[in-house]
Amino acid sequence: MISHIYKEGFCSHENAVTLDYDIGIEHCPFCGALGYYNSDIDQVEWTLPEYLQKQEFN
Repeated sequence: MISHIYKEGFCSHENAVTLDYDIGIEHCPFCGALGYYNSDIDQVEWTLPEYLQKQEFN
């Protein structure tokens, strides 16, 4: 799995679109990541699409 630090560097998710305000789901059209709002840490946690997680980076 790609580390949280790498995800931050890959895309800043500045143009994210909120898909569901009640649950707190966001989508980044640039990298395709889905974000879920975590109320415990008061921030959005991003998950990259499966095809990006499986790539091997040199």
